[in-house]
Amino acid sequence: MVDHPPPAPVRSRSRVSIVIPCFNYARYLDAAINSALAQPDVDLEVIVADNCSTDGSLDLARRRAAADSRIRVTTQPYNKPYLENYNEALAAATSEFVTVLDADDLLTPGSITRSVALLQAHPDVAFTYGYCRPFEDSPPEPKIGRTRWVVWNGPEWLDRFMRMGRNVILSPEVLVRRSVLEAAGWFDTDFPSGADMLLWLRCATLGGVGRVDGPDQALYRIHGSNMHYEESTGQLLEDLRSRARVFEHFLDHDAPRLPEIDRWRSEYRRAVADYAIRNAFVAFDSGSEQGRTVGTGSAALAEELLPEIVGERRWKQLMRRRDGAYPLWRRRLDVAARVVRHRSATLLRRRLER
Repeated sequence: MVDHPPPAPVRSRSRVSIVIPCFNYARYLDAAINSALAQPDVDLEVIVADNCSTDGSLDLARRRAAADSRIRVTTQPYNKPYLENYNEALAAATSEFVTVLDADDLLTPGSITRSVALLQAHPDVAFTYGYCRPFEDSPPEPKIGRTRWVVWNGPEWLDRFMRMGRNVILSPEVLVRRSVLEAAGWFDTDFPSGADMLLWLRCATLGGVGRVDGPDQALYRIHGSNMHYEESTGQLLEDLRSRARVFEHFLDHDAPRLPEIDRWRSEYRRAVADYAIRNAFVAFDSGSEQGRTVGTGSAALAEELLPEIVGERRWKQLMRRRDGAYPLWRRRLDVAARVVRHRSATLLRRRLER
């Protein structure tokens, strides 16, 4: 059962390590460091983990460290795979609580303090997260609303995660106990795509999960958002394949052997197959050869995950699109309707975020 305990202030000054991995992000690094140092009522350790940058990031980090004893810098002898850089910096962290803040993202004022308060009040909670607002270009003014807490036990949260079939966490909004992070095995370098999702799943087997609602907990920078249909559907197809691989590995190797395992597998497969079918519709409607390739791959993934989908009405509609038997005017109407829905959802989200 989900619990909604009343929020409480921090009980004492806990030590928090904020790891900032950086590779050629000098233009963003200062702002990320400032957002980390601005967290009140906690003792901070800010670790800038430079991965052999060539744009002045390391010089900037060293200047900041020379001016503030809360900052230290780690370096690599060469540009390593990014997860190795993450893990080495995390292993060097000395605090009770740890978070990873990519150098192009930002923490919001008081976000770490709010998360620490929840973890102090609920020692059985492995990690916390909250709303992480995406943005392009200039960071928005963060929304600071009335704080609310939500707490699940691990299996409850995992059940919800499986039914959604996607990663509900962007990462800078997470604060995790270092002991849990170490027990979970850090970021798994065998999963360069999806390692963060796998880590949160593993952490949820080691304790409860808390969420801080109300205020924005972090700001997540989106790069290259203006993509064509073919590019966006192709990226989503790769993401869906990665999700399926992570879910299967977790259920086969990391989840406790509970009666829920078979149901969780069925739920995640249904959810990811639904995403794949919708992606296939969008890809085929683009009318390009690349879109056709992505649509075919998305349909194949949906069928692999959920073989019975071939008997559903939407599968037959999808096959008509693939075979060119769907009227052009209907396809154009569907594309226009999809664009209107997307724009309406974007406008609604921006209105709610004011």
